[in-house]
Amino acid sequence: MRKKFLSLPLAAVLHPASLTSQISATEQKTAAEAAPAVREEDLTAQQWFERGFAATDIDEQVRFFGEAIQLNRGDAMAFYNRGNAHRKKGDFEKALRDYSEAIRLKPDFVEAFANRGAVRHDQDDVEGALQDLNDAIRLKPDDLPALTNRGIARNDKGDLEGALNDYDEAIRLKPDSAVAFCNRASLRSNKGDIDGALPDCDEAIRLKPDFAGAFYCRANARRVKGDLEGALEDYGEAIRLKPDFAEAFGNRGIVRSAKGDLEGALKDYDEAVRLAPGDALALNNRASARQAKGDAKGALEDYSEAVRLGYKAGRQFAARALPYEG
Repeated sequence: MRKKFLSLPLAAVLHPASLTSQISATEQKTAAEAAPAVREEDLTAQQWFERGFAATDIDEQVRFFGEAIQLNRGDAMAFYNRGNAHRKKGDFEKALRDYSEAIRLKPDFVEAFANRGAVRHDQDDVEGALQDLNDAIRLKPDDLPALTNRGIARNDKGDLEGALNDYDEAIRLKPDSAVAFCNRASLRSNKGDIDGALPDCDEAIRLKPDFAGAFYCRANARRVKGDLEGALEDYGEAIRLKPDFAEAFGNRGIVRSAKGDLEGALKDYDEAVRLAPGDALALNNRASARQAKGDAKGALEDYSEAVRLGYKAGRQFAARALPYEG
């Protein structure tokens, strides 16, 4: 999930296909590879499903699961898997329709409720997301992705205690989840508990040393604590691990600006804007840096574009973070 509601990143979790389906598809794929070639028009719904499950190309997944659905419109798993493929493509409306059909066909489909909730949150429908995630947890109280994503949605609504309870439970269920520790760190920072957030960031990094979001999370916490050198180091590592991490460039620009390095800040803001042209906050911060450098024309252009994109005045050099999917 990736919305504009936190000062630190959250990592969403999406349900993949069920383990049973994975095992079945693997076995059937092996058998299919040993069998004579079959013309597409002779393929059964199950064979199309197996092709969809084995495919790595998202467009092929959509097509193959679609063929399976045409031959068997009662296959909830085919709708669910096509919904996952649509979500990967960013086609949220189609994903919602497929998840909804999967739920209609199988009303106790935990993963479909959880993933529809994730998509609804992607579309700013926090109430709808919470309804779906509550249903998923009602059906399966120990469902880790649903707990993680409900925590994100509760945080979005301002229910910090509810979100903390969900993250605590996620960590209890899976003590080696770097994502859960990173999300709890984000929440603790939102509550002003930076001293509680930093150990959670450290644990997330220990569990997953290549988790760019955890370094970014710790960088933001260090920045708030006034440890600008530590923050720069962590933003740099986050960018090394994820070179297209626009938010890390933007927030590193904030730290560089605070240290008086306007040239370095402008380079980071330029990269943040290049990677995310619609990020009004990055434009606003670049405008502030340009103004400080005496570039009144450039500053006015950036301020105007930030306002056009919906930025509210009075938040110069504010940090912004979007949830990062680890």
